[in-house]
Amino acid sequence: MLFFLTGCSSLQSIDLNWINRLLNTPTPVPLSLQTGTSTPVSVPTLTAPGNSETQSAPKILRIWLPPQFDPNANNPAAALLKQRLKDFEVDHPGLEVDVRIKSESGDANLLDALSITNLTAPNALPDLVALPRNDLESAAQKKLIKSLNISNELQNPDVYPYARQLAEIDGTPYGIPFAGDALVMVYRPDLVWIKSWDDILLSQSQLMFAGADPQAETALALYASAGGELTDANGKPTLNQDILIQVLSLFSKGRGVSLFPDAVKNLSSDDQVLDEYRNRRTDLAIFHYSKYRSSQDSLYQPLMGLGDEPHFAFANGWTWAMTGRNPETQLLAKDLAEYLTEEEFLAPWIKEAGYLPTRRFTHSGQVDQKVADVINAAQPLPSADTIQVLGPLMQEAVGRVLNGEDPEAVARSVIEKLG
Repeated sequence: MLFFLTGCSSLQSIDLNWINRLLNTPTPVPLSLQTGTSTPVSVPTLTAPGNSETQSAPKILRIWLPPQFDPNANNPAAALLKQRLKDFEVDHPGLEVDVRIKSESGDANLLDALSITNLTAPNALPDLVALPRNDLESAAQKKLIKSLNISNELQNPDVYPYARQLAEIDGTPYGIPFAGDALVMVYRPDLVWIKSWDDILLSQSQLMFAGADPQAETALALYASAGGELTDANGKPTLNQDILIQVLSLFSKGRGVSLFPDAVKNLSSDDQVLDEYRNRRTDLAIFHYSKYRSSQDSLYQPLMGLGDEPHFAFANGWTWAMTGRNPETQLLAKDLAEYLTEEEFLAPWIKEAGYLPTRRFTHSGQVDQKVADVINAAQPLPSADTIQVLGPLMQEAVGRVLNGEDPEAVARSVIEKLG
């Protein structure tokens, strides 16, 4: 690999130690899933004279997961996943499932690890990897993952429309969705009467959201809920000035009634918002559904919209994607992805993991009505390229309005910057 790297001028700036971290970031304890007896795949070996016995080695199926899906973690969802992987091994004698944990963000994250491994050690690529929507899109564009035309899972009528859209890139399926997410409005039980933004403005309460999030998901969702298009006819990011004024005016009104604490402008993540809510520094908060169970003494509903629909939220989520190049392990990876989305496993796992279901569970009872409301309000997440352009502009605009600037003047300057 060193010879390869020194021979490619485009890779001279890559830190070999960093590459090593990407390729070898370990799970805390390697997941050993072999159970029972099996007939392993035989490989030829040198034998001693007069000895006709051969050694055998298991067939390896590699999986990369983010930390929140670690099957070695100490929680019920992890235990369910670990047992499911063991069951898959039992059903496939001679197979060993090798799980590696990769960070979702920062150094040695999933997407970077895929890129570097594909470039420097393609034989070490995982056969199956769990990717969030934006990483799935980027991986597909970089040709790091395979299209899933060999699977009919997305044609399953039980798959929710929002989940189907999460797994498709330009109409081509690249993943099998298994966990969903969307923004929700969380509030104390004494605010159960709140049904709209007008109610919130009259509540004499305070609301926390990730105002410093450069993706500005809350503000972009409000803009889209009011009928605003995020891309033009040529697919380029765009904003409508009148609708932008409508969104910014909501934040201006909120500032006028002290709805948004100053801390909002410094919060950039769900965890920070959740911390404010847990510590009772606010009675209303906006964060993703997957964080809801960690809140205390709470009710929730889908994020309220500004248009004809009472609720609107962008959907995000996780999908199983295939990266391996070996046709045999590709089929095994597809089988495992489908095995991990069968109702008998996915229904209890979703409940324990705290995500939105990606499909109707026809034999596990009806989903909670609030969960159904969030699913019905979920809309496709804008592309990563669109968010990369519009997110920072919207985040800056909301911050300026919360600092007291006029919504119309701010909207005009945003449109000018967008060009």
